[in-house]
Amino acid sequence: MPQATATCDARLAHLVYRGVMTGVLWTISVDGYEHLVQVEKGAATLNLKQLARTAGRNGGAFALFLGTFGGVSCAAENLRGTRDWKNTFLGGFSAGLLLTTKANPTALSSIRATFMTATICGAFASVFGEFSNPE
Repeated sequence: MPQATATCDARLAHLVYRGVMTGVLWTISVDGYEHLVQVEKGAATLNLKQLARTAGRNGGAFALFLGTFGGVSCAAENLRGTRDWKNTFLGGFSAGLLLTTKANPTALSSIRATFMTATICGAFASVFGEFSNPE
């Protein structure tokens, strides 16, 4: 296996892991806090099963988003034979498409909004990638 592929695979696995952990931490800090506020007010009872399900759902969603980003970026890197901002843009664009369709499935009627969101995600990812990983 070429070194570039192994590095790419490791980056993809790391992004998926980060996605799972981000989703769990998001659930603890945001959803958990909101749930505890409702429990304190007496509007709800403490439901750890619901929080665990929410953590799994959020972890899966973040892992899917970051996995799509990493997978497409790595595939573009392998196909093009170079590692640059264009691969990162394609990964961000693909993840942005996924984000738009997952967040609002009825938004498919607005193709313009979908492509604008994907383009913004791609542009942000490529600019951030260039500044955070200077080579």
